[in-house]
Amino acid sequence: MNFLCLFFVIFLMILGFVDLAKIILKSIMFKNRKRSTKEVKVPIYGHCENIEFIIRKIIFKYTWLIERPNLKITIINNGADGETLKICKYLAKTIAGLDII
Repeated sequence: MNFLCLFFVIFLMILGFVDLAKIILKSIMFKNRKRSTKEVKVPIYGHCENIEFIIRKIIFKYTWLIERPNLKITIINNGADGETLKICKYLAKTIAGLDII
């Protein structure tokens, strides 16, 4: 029982050190960096079943290092079907910086 508790405490300490190192590296790397707007354009056509996954993956990619990036995602409609456009319109309402052209 004591071994399991010790293992659990050591595991949590390692996670804490990793998080602390991430905070320190972020503050060193992005200290004097200007916040620029990142623009990502996603063309869609036909039926795209995983459009929500694609959009959320883009957002996750840019928010991993910078907590509040200036991110603008533009979905370009190249003949997408109705269901895909419905999903895109819903995402545009719920996610700031998402536009449909």
